[in-house]
Amino acid sequence: MSPKPDFCEFCFQSKVVAYSLRLDGWSCLTCHLTQKENMPQWTNAKETNFTVVPKGDYIFTVVDVKYQYSKGQKTSGEPQWKLKLELEPTGSQMFETLTISERSEPCMFEVEQFLKCCGLEKQCAKGWSAIKQEAEEHGWFWVQLTGLRGWAYIDQDTYKEKLQNKVGHYYADKPKLQPRVQPEQEDGF
Repeated sequence: MSPKPDFCEFCFQSKVVAYSLRLDGWSCLTCHLTQKENMPQWTNAKETNFTVVPKGDYIFTVVDVKYQYSKGQKTSGEPQWKLKLELEPTGSQMFETLTISERSEPCMFEVEQFLKCCGLEKQCAKGWSAIKQEAEEHGWFWVQLTGLRGWAYIDQDTYKEKLQNKVGHYYADKPKLQPRVQPEQEDGF
């Protein structure tokens, strides 16, 4: 990296704000922002792509999981999986939340369909947990969520006046897909 100059290396007029990794040079805010459309987008973590895709059947991969607790009226306090799904072949990403609640038949049906569509029906028949320690303590199957793949119908929905994708349903009857290989680590926290 060259020493910080007095003026932008791109427009040669404005004062330099910072070194722009995207532009690979010292730039003013105006040049940095106007080049945004033509240059790759980067984030501090992994690159993300939350582009809305058309309704249809897609292969998904679970690329990240966050464990949280439901704040819903009927399922308050129940565990949830907030899944970040990547859709093939578009690479678009979306969030899906599954609530593990024995008090809610529709919630458990959705979780069961998710597990079936990922090919885990037999392994989960005698008990399962997405928390490794809990699974080991009870002799259950440990469901490592990150890397799981399956088929889903992806729908569209408007939330807070913004169009986004959501899972319409999981396909338990489509061919099972091999998970993406992940290092053995516990998902989430």
